[in-house]
Amino acid sequence: MAPQIRVTVTDIPRIINLLSTSSRAPAFAVLMFNTADRPNAQDALNLQFSMENGRVGLDWVLLGPRNIEDKDALSQYIRRRGYSYSEETQNKVTYLRIEDGDLAQLGDDIITKFYALPRTGQLNLIAEGFAWTS
Repeated sequence: MAPQIRVTVTDIPRIINLLSTSSRAPAFAVLMFNTADRPNAQDALNLQFSMENGRVGLDWVLLGPRNIEDKDALSQYIRRRGYSYSEETQNKVTYLRIEDGDLAQLGDDIITKFYALPRTGQLNLIAEGFAWTS
């Protein structure tokens, strides 16, 4: 597994840019974070950006307990924001995928508005298929 790197919400546009120019496969960025009311590791949330079929997308991977628990509320939030998503399955893992619109802004909104975390709060990044330098 790739080492974890500390980033903030303000790094999301740069992460997406680096990911979109990657020529390696697989290429993805997983942002992991907790909310103040649920700080335990088992309650960590995972927001992923990945390349699939030559397109960057935002993925809500339904693997961790909290991601599964929040699926319905988050999918309603995404639709209210004017985005559409598809439900995909790969390697026996289901996820919601959004490919259209301003994915950086949507990721920012999910973290700062839906989960009410500060834009300067620390997130853990796992980067695969591209190099991250701070």
